[in-house]
Amino acid sequence: MSEVKYVFPRHRSITHISRKNWAKGHSWFSSGNRDEFGTEFPGDAKLYGGHYFITSDLEITGQERAFTIRVGFPNGTVDTVGTYRELPTLAKAQEVIGLLLEAEEGGVIKGFADAPFPRVLVDEGAGEREITASELLSVVQRTSKGE
Repeated sequence: MSEVKYVFPRHRSITHISRKNWAKGHSWFSSGNRDEFGTEFPGDAKLYGGHYFITSDLEITGQERAFTIRVGFPNGTVDTVGTYRELPTLAKAQEVIGLLLEAEEGGVIKGFADAPFPRVLVDEGAGEREITASELLSVVQRTSKGE
Protein backbone atom coordinates (compact mmCIF):
# COMPACT_ATOMS: atom_id res chain seq x y z
CA MET A 1 0.00 0.00 0.00
CA SER A 2 1.44 3.37 -0.95
CA GLU A 3 1.68 6.28 1.46
CA VAL A 4 -1.02 8.93 1.07
CA LYS A 5 0.33 12.23 -0.17
CA TYR A 6 -1.44 15.35 1.09
CA VAL A 7 -1.13 18.48 -1.02
CA PHE A 8 -2.77 21.85 -1.49
CA PRO A 9 -4.22 21.65 -5.01
CA ARG A 10 -3.36 24.70 -7.10
CA HIS A 11 -5.90 24.49 -9.89
CA ARG A 12 -5.73 27.39 -12.36
CA SER A 13 -9.49 27.89 -12.54
CA ILE A 14 -12.86 26.25 -11.95
CA THR A 15 -12.67 25.20 -15.62
CA HIS A 16 -9.41 23.38 -14.81
CA ILE A 17 -11.15 21.47 -12.00
CA SER A 18 -14.03 20.70 -14.38
CA ARG A 19 -11.68 19.26 -17.01
CA LYS A 20 -9.98 17.03 -14.44
CA ASN A 21 -13.40 15.99 -13.13
CA TRP A 22 -14.54 14.96 -16.63
CA ALA A 23 -11.23 13.18 -17.31
CA LYS A 24 -11.81 11.11 -14.18
CA GLY A 25 -15.20 10.09 -15.57
CA HIS A 26 -17.20 12.20 -13.13
CA SER A 27 -20.04 14.51 -14.10
CA TRP A 28 -20.17 17.02 -11.23
CA PHE A 29 -20.05 19.95 -13.67
CA SER A 30 -22.58 18.56 -16.17
CA SER A 31 -25.47 20.83 -17.07
CA GLY A 32 -27.86 18.05 -16.00
CA ASN A 33 -26.42 17.95 -12.49
CA ARG A 34 -26.33 21.73 -12.22
CA ASP A 35 -29.94 21.97 -13.45
CA GLU A 36 -31.14 19.27 -11.04
CA PHE A 37 -29.77 21.14 -8.03
CA GLY A 38 -30.27 24.65 -9.39
CA THR A 39 -26.52 25.21 -9.06
CA GLU A 40 -24.96 28.41 -10.35
CA PHE A 41 -21.57 30.00 -9.99
CA PRO A 42 -22.15 33.44 -8.46
CA GLY A 43 -20.35 36.58 -9.54
CA ASP A 44 -17.10 35.99 -11.34
CA ALA A 45 -16.88 32.30 -10.27
CA LYS A 46 -13.65 32.92 -8.43
CA LEU A 47 -11.32 30.14 -7.31
CA TYR A 48 -9.89 30.76 -3.82
CA GLY A 49 -6.52 29.35 -2.81
CA GLY A 50 -6.41 27.21 -5.93
CA HIS A 51 -9.07 24.78 -4.69
CA TYR A 52 -12.13 26.41 -3.04
CA PHE A 53 -15.09 27.84 -4.93
CA ILE A 54 -18.64 28.89 -4.13
CA THR A 55 -21.90 27.70 -5.63
CA SER A 56 -25.36 29.19 -5.31
CA ASP A 57 -27.94 26.44 -4.99
CA LEU A 58 -31.74 26.45 -5.05
CA GLU A 59 -33.82 24.74 -2.40
CA ILE A 60 -36.04 21.90 -3.56
CA THR A 61 -39.03 24.22 -4.21
CA GLY A 62 -36.84 26.33 -6.49
CA GLN A 63 -37.66 29.49 -4.58
CA GLU A 64 -34.76 30.32 -2.27
CA ARG A 65 -31.00 30.34 -2.95
CA ALA A 66 -28.26 29.68 -0.45
CA PHE A 67 -24.52 29.22 -0.86
CA THR A 68 -22.22 26.22 -0.60
CA ILE A 69 -18.44 26.08 -0.42
CA ARG A 70 -16.86 23.40 -2.61
CA VAL A 71 -13.33 22.05 -2.78
CA GLY A 72 -11.60 20.67 -5.87
CA PHE A 73 -9.32 17.82 -4.84
CA PRO A 74 -6.05 17.19 -6.72
CA ASN A 75 -7.64 14.79 -9.23
CA GLY A 76 -10.69 16.98 -9.90
CA THR A 77 -13.08 15.30 -7.48
CA VAL A 78 -15.42 17.93 -6.01
CA ASP A 79 -16.77 17.80 -2.48
CA THR A 80 -18.81 20.06 -0.21
CA VAL A 81 -17.13 21.89 2.67
CA GLY A 82 -19.59 21.88 5.55
CA THR A 83 -23.20 21.33 4.54
CA TYR A 84 -25.01 21.85 1.25
CA ARG A 85 -26.70 25.32 1.16
CA GLU A 86 -25.33 26.14 4.62
CA LEU A 87 -24.47 29.80 4.04
CA PRO A 88 -27.18 32.44 3.56
CA THR A 89 -25.18 34.99 1.56
CA LEU A 90 -22.25 35.20 -0.83
CA ALA A 91 -20.51 37.54 1.64
CA LYS A 92 -20.80 34.92 4.41
CA ALA A 93 -19.42 32.22 2.09
CA GLN A 94 -16.47 34.45 1.21
CA GLU A 95 -15.87 35.14 4.92
CA VAL A 96 -15.78 31.41 5.65
CA ILE A 97 -13.34 30.84 2.80
CA GLY A 98 -11.13 33.45 4.46
CA LEU A 99 -11.20 31.31 7.62
CA LEU A 100 -10.31 28.21 5.60
CA LEU A 101 -7.32 29.94 4.01
CA GLU A 102 -6.19 31.25 7.42
CA ALA A 103 -6.43 27.69 8.78
CA GLU A 104 -4.19 26.51 5.93
CA GLU A 105 -1.64 29.24 6.66
CA GLY A 106 -1.81 28.50 10.39
CA GLY A 107 -1.17 24.78 9.88
CA VAL A 108 -4.59 23.53 11.00
CA ILE A 109 -5.35 22.26 7.49
CA LYS A 110 -2.38 20.17 6.35
CA GLY A 111 -3.51 19.18 2.86
CA PHE A 112 -5.89 17.23 0.64
CA ALA A 113 -5.71 13.70 -0.76
CA ASP A 114 -8.03 12.04 -3.22
CA ALA A 115 -7.07 8.37 -3.26
CA PRO A 116 -8.59 6.01 -2.40
CA PHE A 117 -11.26 8.53 -1.30
CA PRO A 118 -11.29 12.33 -0.85
CA ARG A 119 -10.06 13.42 2.56
CA VAL A 120 -8.37 16.26 4.39
CA LEU A 121 -5.52 16.10 6.90
CA VAL A 122 -5.92 18.46 9.85
CA ASP A 123 -4.18 19.17 13.14
CA GLU A 124 -6.24 20.84 15.84
CA GLY A 125 -3.37 20.67 18.32
CA ALA A 126 -3.83 17.08 19.50
CA GLY A 127 -2.13 15.46 16.53
CA GLU A 128 -2.96 14.97 12.89
CA ARG A 129 -6.12 13.20 11.77
CA GLU A 130 -8.02 12.57 8.55
CA ILE A 131 -11.48 14.03 8.05
CA THR A 132 -13.95 14.48 5.21
CA ALA A 133 -14.53 17.80 3.51
CA SER A 134 -17.96 17.98 5.14
CA GLU A 135 -16.26 18.01 8.58
CA LEU A 136 -13.76 20.70 7.60
CA LEU A 137 -15.95 23.70 8.34
CA SER A 138 -16.66 22.64 11.93
CA VAL A 139 -12.93 22.06 12.56
CA VAL A 140 -12.04 25.49 11.20
CA GLN A 141 -14.78 27.19 13.19
CA ARG A 142 -13.62 25.50 16.42
CA THR A 143 -9.98 26.39 15.90
CA SER A 144 -10.72 29.99 14.89
CA LYS A 145 -12.60 30.42 18.20
CA GLY A 146 -9.67 28.91 20.11
CA GLU A 147 -11.57 25.85 21.37
